[in-house]
Amino acid sequence: MRYLISLFVMLIGVSCTSQPIPTAEQQILAALDTYHTAEREGNLETILDSYSEEFEDAQGTSKAVLAGFFSVLVDQGVLKDHVIDMESMVISVENDYATVGPVSYTSLLGSNTYRYRLQQEEDAIWRFISSEELN
Repeated sequence: MRYLISLFVMLIGVSCTSQPIPTAEQQILAALDTYHTAEREGNLETILDSYSEEFEDAQGTSKAVLAGFFSVLVDQGVLKDHVIDMESMVISVENDYATVGPVSYTSLLGSNTYRYRLQQEEDAIWRFISSEELN
């Protein structure tokens, strides 16, 4: 009997302290926030971790090519002051895939607007699997 009471008290405690599971949209917004923070801070490792190993954009650019591109941008400090506009962004989720956009960036290099495709990978992290420039 004492065992059952202890188990009951433990289950009540667990159910009262458990956090709600974030929705896919909340997880994607958190992934974008992590990515954009890494850009501003010049954290190349986190920037690249936001991209799937399977990433390929419409021009055939791979993650390896992006690594060189972002390395130059980080070294030159271009990303630390860029402006990000997600005001009109829409997130569409279907199973482990999501389409996100438009996301606009303005920096010393000019302005670009993208639509991203993300996938929730085996480690439960949403990563970019493709991007499309809209402008």
